[in-house]
Amino acid sequence: LARVDGGGSSPVAAVRVADAQYAAFSLGCPHQGATVGISGSAFRCPQHGAMFDADGSWVGGQRTSNLHALTAQFDAANGILTIT
Repeated sequence: LARVDGGGSSPVAAVRVADAQYAAFSLGCPHQGATVGISGSAFRCPQHGAMFDADGSWVGGQRTSNLHALTAQFDAANGILTIT
């Protein structure tokens, strides 16, 4: 689980789900758009306390929807993760 946007204006995280498979999520909180942070092996919104599992599912705190999933493709031969 890591933030992978380089600190840009569109915060993104990637989660390794298998040896050569990743999931990616926008770190904009679906509640009011604050940047969600990584908290252990999950995510937490610092603004209102919404909590999300590593699969992006809302699990507690401020009621909201799940994190927005992005498409992640991993090229194992070249070690490149592409997120769109």
